Amino acid sequence: NLGGNYTVSLVTDTTGVINQAPLTITAATNTKTYDATTAAAALPTVAGLQGADTVTGLAELYADANAGTGKTLAVSAYTVNDGNLGGNYTVSLVTDTTGVITARPITIAAVWPQGKIQGYPEPGLVYVISAGSLVGADTLSGAMVRAAGETPGLYPIGQGTLSASPNYQVVFVSTDFVIAPLPSLLDQVRVAQSDCEGMPGFVNLNGGTDSGDRRSTRRRSLDLACGAAAIRLPVAGPKSDFVVGREIATPVVTGRGR
Repeated sequence: NLGGNYTVSLVTDTTGVINQAPLTITAATNTKTYDATTAAAALPTVAGLQGADTVTGLAELYADANAGTGKTLAVSAYTVNDGNLGGNYTVSLVTDTTGVITARPITIAAVWPQGKIQGYPEPGLVYVISAGSLVGADTLSGAMVRAAGETPGLYPIGQGTLSASPNYQVVFVSTDFVIAPLPSLLDQVRVAQSDCEGMPGFVNLNGGTDSGDRRSTRRRSLDLACGAAAIRLPVAGPKSDFVVGREIATPVVTGRGR
């Protein structure tokens, strides 16, 4: 009678249970060059999804940014899309301990040319990072050092204590530090004349020895005027105290060895 013989009453039960499904999200291994961050390009893997459910926004991070092997990677982000804000799953996060961060290669090169004139003060040694780069707030520490010696010649520049942190693989490129001989007074006059002759207002004002100087009977001076430019030259002698160079907008300069 197609059920017509009955009056049917439907009664609900409120004690039913649907247990959450287990969902495991596992960090994947990752290898990168040191970049001062904990970022990882690999994406975690997912096991245990049911039906058409998905997991999006997956990401993972290294436990720290330093170079090394056996690095720990951990799941840092995910979103379970199950229509229940992820409530249909019990999520377990699993770390990976096979991550690698390799040291960052950089090349430090001593600058060429650099040097000084014999007997003059030692200048600071100069270098550049010629390949690669420092990252983050990282800096180099220490200083290069040259081979000992004060006679004219070439002295190799070594790495000395100049270094980066263990997060870098440093290649050092050396060059030579040049010590040039101190020119004689005659050579200085010739250089000055070569630089000045033909320039407007060239005048050789004086030169030679002034034995009347109260401070020394060995005083030597050379005054040159080259228009708007002047040449400052060291004067031969162990107590010379001027640096070789060109000074602009100084009409007359006198070099003295006291």
